[in-house]
Amino acid sequence: MSTKNNHVCGLGLVFTLLLVVVAAQTQEPYNELSNHWYTKCHTQTKTDAAFDKLYGDAVEFKRYLKYAFTFIPEQTKNFCNSERGNLEKRIKELSTDMRPCLAPNEKYMENFVYTSFTEFLHFLCHNNAESINIFFHPNAQECRNKLVTGTNSNFGNCFSKLLRPTATGQPNKKELCGDLTIVKQCFAETLTQQCPSYGAYKKLNEDFFKYVSKPCAGCAFYLNSILLVISLLASYLFSH
Repeated sequence: MSTKNNHVCGLGLVFTLLLVVVAAQTQEPYNELSNHWYTKCHTQTKTDAAFDKLYGDAVEFKRYLKYAFTFIPEQTKNFCNSERGNLEKRIKELSTDMRPCLAPNEKYMENFVYTSFTEFLHFLCHNNAESINIFFHPNAQECRNKLVTGTNSNFGNCFSKLLRPTATGQPNKKELCGDLTIVKQCFAETLTQQCPSYGAYKKLNEDFFKYVSKPCAGCAFYLNSILLVISLLASYLFSH
């Protein structure tokens, strides 16, 4: 993998769905999620059609997500002006695919996933892509390299806290939001360990949490909700 692609993955590993690319090296949680969602879809619909639609669109979403991120950082303007809209359409389709698989008390997840991801894209592109520019600033190179090379053991461990469905089924919104606060703190601690003298990434991490916390508004939590998207779709996006 090229240095550029490593750095794009680094951006994702800290702040985006691309975290899954590294975390997916342990397949068992993803297989569990795949089985979990197959069961959910079949239980709600009594057929395989809903799962097949979700799976097929998720595979295509994975492909397009990787393609779109090749524009970062050299063609960030193109990413924000064109690919951002395309990704929003695709996550809308994917979140809609979830609808028939959700029990009545889980219907919030469709909008939760869509809003989380679109807020994440806003975070990337807001103010002339300020967040992307900060991440790829020359002064950040040393910290960025540490994060890329150290992600398997650090961010992967943070991410794994969200992977497994609960024994009683899909956790409710409050439980998900509570779990995600733990992940937020784990990320913050990893940044402190890897880049103790570089404060720009720490602030970027805080800003990211602010942008993507909208789906948990009303909960007594302040968290990174985009990771819910990963926990729900990881098995589809990156294990095949």
